[in-house]
Amino acid sequence: MTERFLEWLHRIVTPTPKVPKDLSELTKKELELKGREIGIELDQRFKKATLVRQLKKQQRKVRES
Repeated sequence: MTERFLEWLHRIVTPTPKVPKDLSELTKKELELKGREIGIELDQRFKKATLVRQLKKQQRKVRES
């Protein structure tokens, strides 16, 4: 349990990672992982372009707040 708490605390304390500018070069799996890094869950069943669009939208929200 202590390890989980430390992992959670690490996620809360560390700054939000920046998303690379050229997301279209990433695979769907990599896009999903990038989404998790900034706090959203992407569904790989969608087209890659949709995933990129969702990720960019969330990144803008993170920067604004």
